[in-house]
Amino acid sequence: MNNTQLLTRILAVCLLASTAFACKTTKVVKEKEKLEKDSDYLLNQLLEKELDFEWFSAKARISYQDDAQGITVSSTIRMKKDSLVWLNVKKLGFEIARVLITPDSVHVMDRFNKEYYVEGIDYVEKMYNIPSDLGTIQNMLMGKAIVLTKENLKTRLDTDAYFISGQNQQLENQFWLGSTDLLLQRTLLKDKNAARTIRLDYQEYGELDDARKFSYLRKLNMDSQETGRVDVEINFSNVEINVPKQIRFEVPSRYTRLD
Repeated sequence: MNNTQLLTRILAVCLLASTAFACKTTKVVKEKEKLEKDSDYLLNQLLEKELDFEWFSAKARISYQDDAQGITVSSTIRMKKDSLVWLNVKKLGFEIARVLITPDSVHVMDRFNKEYYVEGIDYVEKMYNIPSDLGTIQNMLMGKAIVLTKENLKTRLDTDAYFISGQNQQLENQFWLGSTDLLLQRTLLKDKNAARTIRLDYQEYGELDDARKFSYLRKLNMDSQETGRVDVEINFSNVEINVPKQIRFEVPSRYTRLD
């Protein structure tokens, strides 16, 4: 598998994880003076703590492992809300790829092989029959909760976390929130019909400049017929919110465009 193919697979897995159930974050109506920590209250608190942004930038160390191989790379990630996601991929200090995701397309430039390709934002749907969009990709990178269903909600208090679950005939979601800070610790998503499971762990919360909390360590575990078993770990650093950044994505004329 060459660099372009591997990068495509990593990108597809990340897109798949963020859009695997064709959903967007569910908004929960706030209930005034809610004293009991029931499921609606906890979900509302979770969504209230989500970071909003106009610009986002960060460094990241990304480790990827599937049934066939593993790789660790570094990356710079830049996002403008509802507009774009830009990132580069480096190995041993050398840039091997650059990616630009817009509302309607995905551009990938393979520096190593001097190749590039452009696909519609729906290319994951073409590959896996699963819709994708820029908004859910940005939400996942920001650490926002993915709420599939609010049906049959149940909650309980474990030793150090609140546990919330909801499910219908096809979908199930489970959430673990810190018992004191109500920050998202883990999400488990299941598509029963497609035999697809995704687990997302949010660790090492730290304060940003405006005292908001951000999860600097993310762990993604996926098991599906499309991808097999995949593990991805992302370590963020140098996170900046609402600081405009330069975006450059210029394909040299000597690069070959792949079909």
